[in-house]
Amino acid sequence: MSDTELKIADILALDRTRMASERTLMAWVRTALSMISFGFTIYKFLQVLQEQSTVPVLRPQAPRDVGLALTGIGTFAVIIACVQHWKYVKKLRPDQPYKPWDLTFTVACLIAFLGLLTFGSILLRAGRWGETVISDQLDQLPVLVMRPLISKIEKIRRDYYESYHRWRSGGRSVVCGASAQVG
Repeated sequence: MSDTELKIADILALDRTRMASERTLMAWVRTALSMISFGFTIYKFLQVLQEQSTVPVLRPQAPRDVGLALTGIGTFAVIIACVQHWKYVKKLRPDQPYKPWDLTFTVACLIAFLGLLTFGSILLRAGRWGETVISDQLDQLPVLVMRPLISKIEKIRRDYYESYHRWRSGGRSVVCGASAQVG
């Protein structure tokens, strides 16, 4: 047995440390998602309140500023958490090829992307002086951007499902209840 080979206790310790890092990233994702959604909700709520108010508003930009601040902080926090997680997990096993694309990291990246979209939506809908910059075309942006991403995720899920069932069947291809050996 060579000196570079890890004992089972060391391997388990590395796994526990990696899972602790994932739990930390999940906590950051929860916090960031709360800030992003709360920022957008505050923005929309105060915007509707201003539109329905008969009293002149002292600071008409307040909803936009509060929404941008909370959404920006949440997005920045999840991006920094992703970078921190990436570096930490990479440092755990420098001798092994690095595969950071675990589920937690992927979800965190998607939340960061969602935060950037939300930030852009608030910024473009309420321009510098509160006017609407882009009209109904902005409503279609999330659909147009997310449609190809969702189809890629669905393809990955199908491929994983098929390979898992191929593995479970011992290499036999299962078609309509009949099985044939895959060579």
